[in-house]
Amino acid sequence: MVFRRKNDLAKLQDRLRRARAEAEVAAEQALALREEADDLRVRALASDRPDDRADAAEAERHAVTAEAARDRARAEAARLVADIDAALDRRSQG
Repeated sequence: MVFRRKNDLAKLQDRLRRARAEAEVAAEQALALREEADDLRVRALASDRPDDRADAAEAERHAVTAEAARDRARAEAARLVADIDAALDRRSQG
C-alpha cells in the first residue's frame, strides 16, 4: 500500500478504531451464541424431542457463523495494524 498523503495514516487509524470496535461486538455476539448453542446441545442430549435436536443444530450453525465473523474482524484489525506499522516505517525512512 502506498501512502501519498499525510492523512493516509489518520485514515488507517480511523479504520483500525472501527475494526477493533467491530471485532469487540462480534466477539460478544459469538460468545453469547456459543453459550446458547452449548445450552441447547445439553438440553437436546437430555431430551427425546426432535425439535430440541433441530434447535441445537441451528444454534450451533449460528454460533459457528458468529465465530467466523469474529475471526474475520480480528484479522482485519491485525492487517490494519501491519499497514500502520509499514506506513510509519516508510515515514521514518524519509
